[in-house]
Amino acid sequence: TVSFINPLGEEVIIEEKAYQAYLGLKKDLEKEGAYIGLDGALRTHKRQEEIAEDFLEKYGADYVAKIVAKPGYSEHHSGLALDLYLIVDGKNIINNEDLVQYPKVWEKVHQKLAEYGFILRYPKHKEHITGYAYEPWHIRYIDDSEIAKEIMEKGLTLEEYLKEAADVKPSIDLGNSYLYGKDELAEMIVLIKCLPVSRDVSFTVLLMPEMMSVLMKT
Repeated sequence: TVSFINPLGEEVIIEEKAYQAYLGLKKDLEKEGAYIGLDGALRTHKRQEEIAEDFLEKYGADYVAKIVAKPGYSEHHSGLALDLYLIVDGKNIINNEDLVQYPKVWEKVHQKLAEYGFILRYPKHKEHITGYAYEPWHIRYIDDSEIAKEIMEKGLTLEEYLKEAADVKPSIDLGNSYLYGKDELAEMIVLIKCLPVSRDVSFTVLLMPEMMSVLMKT
């Protein structure tokens, strides 16, 4: 691993080859007018606990369930997972709720990932496979640009590429709710899809005016 102080004044520890790949990605993106920074990479078990506690206080348990890995199970323990932040008009965009407001910038970033051996680790609509919500900032170094290109071009998750994906096919019926708006329902769906489900179980989500339930089918 290598260690450096990022522009935010924080120490970042990262696997050496992943760091060199990140520097190449960063330089290439700057030619396209997109600017990124590295918010974090390697995390200790203790640091993961601190993040879970901080997010719980700031965002609540539902958010933590779909975003934060349990200590001991995070990809960040490997030093191969990177959390990026954006620099827009000279301003550092760090908070998750702000980062998602720049889809066009993330599109530029994601288009360049595979060339440097990175993949987008938690893509959209794959929560039932990865167990996590879409995170445009979370990338994973796999040290093989050809495999990375295959994964990105086919829209796969790492689990699907490794053939370790659970055979789970969620069926969702929004129903007609008088209590929840579409955005609220969408958040509920993501949360439920992030629930850990065994490989031999599929589930159906029913959202009704006064209740939400999950039907587990073996």
